[in-house]
Amino acid sequence: VEAVNFNSPSQIVISGKREKVEKAAEQLKQKGARRVIALPVSGAFHTSFMRKAAEKFSRELDKTFFSEPTCPIITNTFAEYATNSEEIKKALKRQIDHPVLWEDAMKKLISGGIDLFLEVGPGKVLQGLLRKIDGKVSVLGVQTPQDLEKIKDSSHF
Repeated sequence: VEAVNFNSPSQIVISGKREKVEKAAEQLKQKGARRVIALPVSGAFHTSFMRKAAEKFSRELDKTFFSEPTCPIITNTFAEYATNSEEIKKALKRQIDHPVLWEDAMKKLISGGIDLFLEVGPGKVLQGLLRKIDGKVSVLGVQTPQDLEKIKDSSHF
């Protein structure tokens, strides 16, 4: 069993072989975990079980041209800024078989002065996680072009 997503102070995702994850879930409940939820996923993503897929993906990425970024990109596998194409590739290669450091990546952005976040796409999961990480930041959802227009016309910009 491996910890694979460090999402917020109160949410860590584990993964591995089903029976071992179930056993770990029971132990976590016994030790006082407030909630333990089995997620409907099709694979042991972000774990060592994905090593072969990560190696294949890495070889394909090595053949792929990346333009140099025009701004720093926060990586959620290192929780650091990538400032060139090689750093971005390195972070992408780790996505498949290494943990996601979402909380640390968001804290890095916040400590750098970022105080407005947009979640683009359906749902509000990331908005909720960000509010748990730091309740002082502004977190807005963009699900439609109209949402974007409302935000653009708001006091945030």
